[in-house]
Amino acid sequence: MKSRQTKMTKRNGAVNPLQELESLRAELAAARGERSRVASAPAPLAEAEERIDAWIAACGAEWQPAVGYFASAEGGAGSFRLGLPARGIADPLRAAEAQTCALHGDSVRRALLERAEQHLAQHEPGLPEAQRAERLAQLDANLERFEREEEELVRQLEAEGAAVQRRPDAPPGILLSATVTTSGGLVDYSRPRLAHLRELARAAHAALLNVTERRDAQRLETRRLEQDLEDGKRDVRSNVLLRVNPALERQVEKQREELARLEAELAEAEATWRAARQLEDAVLQWLAAHGSDPRVPDPHLARTVYRRA
Repeated sequence: MKSRQTKMTKRNGAVNPLQELESLRAELAAARGERSRVASAPAPLAEAEERIDAWIAACGAEWQPAVGYFASAEGGAGSFRLGLPARGIADPLRAAEAQTCALHGDSVRRALLERAEQHLAQHEPGLPEAQRAERLAQLDANLERFEREEEELVRQLEAEGAAVQRRPDAPPGILLSATVTTSGGLVDYSRPRLAHLRELARAAHAALLNVTERRDAQRLETRRLEQDLEDGKRDVRSNVLLRVNPALERQVEKQREELARLEAELAEAEATWRAARQLEDAVLQWLAAHGSDPRVPDPHLARTVYRRA
């Protein structure tokens, strides 16, 4: 397979595929952050004002007091309740809101608009609704392009024998794609994508078991030597002519360092395994949601063809 650097410009001075993957994922994280900011930014004041007006109008329209009571044959003083309509609203608080909006809508509008202005003075408003939707569509397209390039680069690294881990939140639809583009066109990956992801999860679990076994053995050895050292110190306290074995002290310190290293390796292996399992689960859920039997992935679904922009 030809190197990815022959197909596209290197990112931020990356000199090898692993560095380029790291740079690409940094761009992807930045793009996701921008999308989150655009999606969660407050609406502009004009849009907030329109929403306030719409809410006051809808709420006030719900207030419909039973004024027919006064024209009825049995109508009389003492039975009519202005704030509790005979029909429409069962919740007394909602009924009070409806009455307030119907009778004092202008005052409610001024109060809400003032609060909206205060809020937007502290939080920069975002794009209007139509422009926000257009911008989000652009950002989603960019994210998909980044994610497809990421998967292509991961597959290249796998083909070259590099140990590389996929993000647990990578899109299942892209992971299940059976083809990627190269400078020579489309290359078909014969190995089923789901089976490949499961193989990665099994390998991560096997690595986790291996590190756990080595850590446990190291822990036992460290504890044995620590006990020997403690016994020696106890003998020294009871006999001033004895001295603690310095070689044993150095050995214990070395064993503790090795144990700490294995603990760190175990934490990394566990994180890798959990990420692989999370990714596998996400793919299975995606397949189920798209009408495929998770146990036997639809070969047509797993052969989505895409081209890089």
